[in-house]
Amino acid sequence: MPTTEPNTTQRAATVAHPITLRPQGLADRLGVSRRHIYDLVKHPNPARRLPAPFKMGRATFWKAGDIDAWIERQAQRTAS
Repeated sequence: MPTTEPNTTQRAATVAHPITLRPQGLADRLGVSRRHIYDLVKHPNPARRLPAPFKMGRATFWKAGDIDAWIERQAQRTAS
């Protein structure tokens, strides 16, 4: 009888888009350095400012949905 347990590749495909991002994951996603991520959080122009992260213990995270919305706003801003 075949197993219904998904293999590793199938499991990875279902979790392709994380709910949260750590600093290095966010930097990789945006193609910038970790230092630049923190610069964007403090950017003087609110339209360019990255959403604030949240902490769990000492770990820093960003909500992936907030980052997706920020990327979309940046894309619309540059298209205008």
